[in-house]
Amino acid sequence: MLTIAIEPTSTITRMNGQLCRLWRGVTDQGLAVEVFVCAVAVQNDADCLEFDRAILSMPAPDEAMTPLSRVAPARGDEDVGSN
Repeated sequence: MLTIAIEPTSTITRMNGQLCRLWRGVTDQGLAVEVFVCAVAVQNDADCLEFDRAILSMPAPDEAMTPLSRVAPARGDEDVGSN
């Protein structure tokens, strides 16, 4: 099983037509990764008050959307630079 610990950044970009926040982290084997998150949810039966507080304390987004080519230059995406 793969385990990844990630933390949010202030970078917002577009991937596959969706706005997403860049999170950076490391796998349980020490490999650095970038994760593009467009949505996060808790299960319906969970108490999400603490989760909501944590989400609201994330870094504020950069003023402008960062083109994907500046975040992950080796990856292509037809939405790079579009708003």
